Amino acid sequence: MALPLCVEAIPLTTNTFTETETATETATETVTPSPTLTSSETGTETVTTSPSETLTPSVTLTSSETLTPSQTYTPLPSVDNARVYPNVVTSFQAGSSFVMVDRIPATATVSIYNLHWELVNSFSSADIISNSVKWFFQNKSGGTVSSGIYLCVITDGGSRSIRRIVLVR
Repeated sequence: MALPLCVEAIPLTTNTFTETETATETATETVTPSPTLTSSETGTETVTTSPSETLTPSVTLTSSETLTPSQTYTPLPSVDNARVYPNVVTSFQAGSSFVMVDRIPATATVSIYNLHWELVNSFSSADIISNSVKWFFQNKSGGTVSSGIYLCVITDGGSRSIRRIVLVR
């Protein structure tokens, strides 16, 4: 005798879920008043994976920083720190306009050459006053130089630095 077969229907279920995450972070730092630098960043990202899973992290970052200059920086006189200005001169007249060479050591020498490396003028340590020299566009004989490109060579001991000067009438 055969046993009757009994089959019971079992309902199938599908699980669906949604997960949401939110994170907020805020950071603030303040350092005495004066020029204010402020930056702000906000971001939202959504990630979707199966079976119907959604993640939404959100981050907000805000920072504010105030800086106050406490001291000024003055470079020490050296061949490498030397400045020549203005290095482009227009409408120059000998005796009334000049080029300043500053931040040079008191023991340095300053030589002005043309592009053929012919010496136009030179200044010894006796000509250096307050770590600077003024060139009034005159050659060694006291005559006015012509328009062109000149090289300013600053030497002190074994160190040497070259700057250029452009004169345009």
